[in-house]
Amino acid sequence: AYEELTRFPAAVTWEKPMGKFTVKLNKTFKPVPYGISLAIGCSTFPIWNTLPGVYASLITGNTVIVKPHQKAILPIAIVVAELQKVLKAQGHDPLTIQLAADDPEHLITKQLAEHDAVRLIDYTGGTAFGEYVESLPGKVVFTEKAGVNSVILDSAKDLGPVMQNLAFSVALYSGQMCTAPQNFFIPEKGVETADGTVSYKEVVDLLKESVNGLVHHPKMGAGTLAAIQNVSTLNRTHNVKQLKASLVLEAGVVENEEFKDARTCTPTILEVSADDVAVFEKELFGPVALVIKTKDTQHSLELASMMAQKHGAITCAAYTTDATVQQNIEETMNAVFTPVSFNLTGFIWVNQHAAFSDFHVTGGNPAGNASFTNPEFVNRRFVWVGNRTLAD
Repeated sequence: AYEELTRFPAAVTWEKPMGKFTVKLNKTFKPVPYGISLAIGCSTFPIWNTLPGVYASLITGNTVIVKPHQKAILPIAIVVAELQKVLKAQGHDPLTIQLAADDPEHLITKQLAEHDAVRLIDYTGGTAFGEYVESLPGKVVFTEKAGVNSVILDSAKDLGPVMQNLAFSVALYSGQMCTAPQNFFIPEKGVETADGTVSYKEVVDLLKESVNGLVHHPKMGAGTLAAIQNVSTLNRTHNVKQLKASLVLEAGVVENEEFKDARTCTPTILEVSADDVAVFEKELFGPVALVIKTKDTQHSLELASMMAQKHGAITCAAYTTDATVQQNIEETMNAVFTPVSFNLTGFIWVNQHAAFSDFHVTGGNPAGNASFTNPEFVNRRFVWVGNRTLAD
């Protein structure tokens, strides 16, 4: 933001020769804030998803109203209070940022979003409301909505570390991350490894065993799964058994010794045919993983890219030891504006996007229209205005 605000000089002298005399103008340029900014928060990550837009609007001179989700008010309320303290200490009006909380009985989000004075909107949440926000006339909107994230399994040196990594990715925060993988595309012939081909069934069994081993680990399970934020997510997880799919691993409960009343749920793994597009083309928010048998890696890639182009994707994980295959996956998924994480094992997972170094949400597919790191995320929040004065 600082770079964008200082991109042009604040003042220049402009001269135009007119024969025997010269016209000289003193020109000044200044960035003018676009207007009041509304940050609509989500329930699962009320701080991480809200602060980039808040900071981008504040540093470009816009007043910010933070509208938290009704079930996640306290975390962002604490942050807003601290920001107000800092503003006041620096001699600024603390009400440059304000909190506008509501409750399910008296919703105010649409009232705020549609208000003429609100010119900027940052939104994180479901697709339906996100599309409504994007449709509002006269607003500059930045959205992060739902996406269908894929895993493409082609080959690996050792499937053990791969499946442990993917199991953690599925279980982390019980799949309630916008970056969590959902669709696992596995070729029917299996996956090539340094020790030979691992059959399709063996790959699926290894994923199941890895998830089970993690979630029932006495020191890791409960802390990794955390809690289910919304009861509707829990209900959705249990209801997926009604889909046209085979049950590989059924959801269960893990006792959390530290938080006895925590709402927990272990991941469900379902197996579907590549023809069952209606099942795996939707985001099943929560601890749900779908295993999809494909003809080959190229078929997997075609399905993954189609999902991203049609429904959006924020992440894609891919595993291959073939440089040519890797290049093909990268180019195909990048063409539908989806980043790819290749061959992640150990203590780094596809879920982990650093807000200010990974172009989180490219803004190029239906998962969202903005990226946190793109300069456009800040320079659309102000307008350059120039003034001219005739020089003496």
